[in-house]
Amino acid sequence: VAKGEWRDYALDHQVGCAIFSVFRHSFDRPLFSVVKRVRPGNRGTEYLLLAGPRQLDSNKHLSSLLKGVEKKLRGVS
Repeated sequence: VAKGEWRDYALDHQVGCAIFSVFRHSFDRPLFSVVKRVRPGNRGTEYLLLAGPRQLDSNKHLSSLLKGVEKKLRGVS
């Protein structure tokens, strides 16, 4: 956001998860979202990477999730 690649971001909280989303414009759908979700049955946490409604990846570790998609998250023109 600070570099001007994305125009806005949002943090949302829902039951059992937190969502960080980045936007091209404030009034658009999110370009990408990172979801931290508590898995049922005390099975730990899971991180999801979404592009709009489509799930791109999931992982138990946030750093691993982001390393695998660093280039996809660069920015928009």
